[in-house]
Amino acid sequence: DALGRAGVVFSNGYVTAPVCMPSRLSLLTGRYPQELGAYDNPLNPTPPGIGVPAKELTLAEALRAKGYATGLVGKWHLGYDASHNPLHHGFDEFFGVLEPGHPYFGEEAGNPILRGTTVVPASGYLTDTLADESVAFIRRHAGAPFFLDAAFTATHMPLQAKPEILARLGGIVDPKRRVFAGALVSLDEAVGRIVATLRETGVADKTLLVLLSDNGCNACRNKPLRGGKRDLYEGGIRVPMMLSWPGRVATNWIYSRPVMSFDLFVTMLHAAGGTPRAVVDGVDLLPFLQGSVAEPHQTLFWTSIDNRFGAIRRGKWKLVDGQLYNLDSDIGEKRDLAAANPELVAQLSQTWAHWHDSLPPPAW
Repeated sequence: DALGRAGVVFSNGYVTAPVCMPSRLSLLTGRYPQELGAYDNPLNPTPPGIGVPAKELTLAEALRAKGYATGLVGKWHLGYDASHNPLHHGFDEFFGVLEPGHPYFGEEAGNPILRGTTVVPASGYLTDTLADESVAFIRRHAGAPFFLDAAFTATHMPLQAKPEILARLGGIVDPKRRVFAGALVSLDEAVGRIVATLRETGVADKTLLVLLSDNGCNACRNKPLRGGKRDLYEGGIRVPMMLSWPGRVATNWIYSRPVMSFDLFVTMLHAAGGTPRAVVDGVDLLPFLQGSVAEPHQTLFWTSIDNRFGAIRRGKWKLVDGQLYNLDSDIGEKRDLAAANPELVAQLSQTWAHWHDSLPPPAW
């Protein structure tokens, strides 16, 4: 809530996929992940050879070229073999795990906590550990430009919460929801520590800060949105997304036009004085947050994780698997208007098919 008051909340903020690995690939490359062959999460553990393509410029590489210290703390999930370690994709420092989830207490066989490439024993509660590392990175680099991807594993399965926090949440009767809330409280406190450290080190007023989820939730109530993780309904792809930059972006307001997570690649790179060296699908959001009344995107596209169908959004209209919804009046996607709008359905279907036909077959 404090982050939202400090900047802008994107009420129509989307990710490019309803699961984490292709979504994260998109965030770091500024592209639709399907253009890179990424449609679903691969098997766990990730098979060798799967991960960020070597030819793709990542946000970390682009910012490092502009003189930024780059760090990743937390979840990577973009390749498990040595060649796909974050250190080979633009990050000067890495502390975290390579695979999608990790116990909040203790170890996970085959998915150790790493500092760079060195195994580090688990200690304490993982969210707190990742907060410690994030704070330490900021303190080390506050005297010069830095880029930190604080990719917390919370609230990913397997959910665990600290006993002292669960004791504060006795009013939540459902034990599963109480554990989820406990994990979320720790994440909230970790984000608070990061923001406090930015202030303490004197860099808060010149730091562009973003909070983003990589897909919809599958362990919580998404109402009024329909569906959740792995779905192309709004509950799977419309996510919490906030951005603040003191003096550059207005505070305490809601931006309602549809935007996509890959826009953050271009936005951050432009903010650092750089430009993408290759084709990207994202746009710089700052002009739209500073007065432009244009639409950042005319059309947004998605594919299902099995590549059998897709979704397309244009303005207020969204077509998903042949069902048409007016999101301005039906955010919960309860009233299918396809039968009453056959021409619009045909037009959107053709546009999506043209985009889909340009994609490579799934690599994973």
